[in-house]
Amino acid sequence: MKKIAAIILAAGSSSRMGRSKQLLRINGVSFVRKTAETALASQCSHVFVVTGAQEDAVRTELDGLDVTIVANPFWHAGMGSSIRSGIQALKTDPHTYDAALFLLIDQPAVTTALLNTIIGTFKEGKNLVASAYADSVGVPALFAAAYFEALENLPADRGAKLLLKRHSADLKRIPFPEGAFDIDTQADFERLQTLPPFENKS
Repeated sequence: MKKIAAIILAAGSSSRMGRSKQLLRINGVSFVRKTAETALASQCSHVFVVTGAQEDAVRTELDGLDVTIVANPFWHAGMGSSIRSGIQALKTDPHTYDAALFLLIDQPAVTTALLNTIIGTFKEGKNLVASAYADSVGVPALFAAAYFEALENLPADRGAKLLLKRHSADLKRIPFPEGAFDIDTQADFERLQTLPPFENKS
């Protein structure tokens, strides 16, 4: 049976928001905890959460969840450094993983059903699977183990989209138009609070 690790990137300082997005709450649940719960309910074998800014508070939010918290001391260098930290933690874990599924904490429309669709596509033989929205591709995105070294070697200030573009011929796109809505500013957060809850179907 193939084993997939979810890697939640939750290390940033949320400079555009002006406060930690990880700790923002909707319906009483913080963004980072909701993302972790969504991943835990999926077909992923284990969940890693990469922390950085507000690390202690984020750890508290994840209390009681069966996740591995990975502290990235170089989080300020950019997303690539957190991707590297996640992959290194995955590779040193006692279990061997066949793929890594990356998530961010600021996409409220991500559901367990979407994650399972991505995982199912991988199990059908696609080694690179990403969400498609806003005329582009992005997270949630899955990379087979063959891409782990390339992920580790990303520039510290670049995300995994660099690899998605470089290997576009091998990429399977999963339509996820709701992925275009992420929470970057206070205005985005206020808009989210006016929307009906996104149903977390499994």
